[in-house]
Amino acid sequence: MNRVPRVNKESAISCGVCIDTVPAVFRFDEENRAEVYDPDGADAAAIQEAMDLCPGGLPSIGTSDGQRTVAGSPPRLNSSASG
Repeated sequence: MNRVPRVNKESAISCGVCIDTVPAVFRFDEENRAEVYDPDGADAAAIQEAMDLCPGGLPSIGTSDGQRTVAGSPPRLNSSASG
């Protein structure tokens, strides 16, 4: 089961912390809300840092089967040993 970053766009305050932290993964959409545009654009540690820094805790990790893990709570992403 793959873990993928997600953003709760309805609650986003457009602060840009996730975008500033990991611009290869997050960006603003046409409504100036954060969105994930490349879930594989950074390693797990960088995505976790964006999650931890978000003042609203809006980025989260979901699984390929739709389950959701809220930012900052276990289980955390595991960095791959390859690379």
